[in-house]
Amino acid sequence: MKKIVLTLSLLISSLISAQDFTVTDGDGNPISNGEIFTFSSTEESEAAFYFLVHNESTEDLYFKVKGGEMINGSGSQV
Repeated sequence: MKKIVLTLSLLISSLISAQDFTVTDGDGNPISNGEIFTFSSTEESEAAFYFLVHNESTEDLYFKVKGGEMINGSGSQV
């Protein structure tokens, strides 16, 4: 009985704390998890990437963004 109650409470708490959001690029196109973007220039004006996070819930959301890898770029203006 304790295992059933514990399992149900974990399931309910995960559903309650689910955060509903979408991420789009500057043009409004959806961005998928793990999507890779490449640029042919290291000039800031040509290699800038704008994205928007749309909160579709009533809860406050906090995000961290991670740049996985930069090849032939110093990352000094990130």
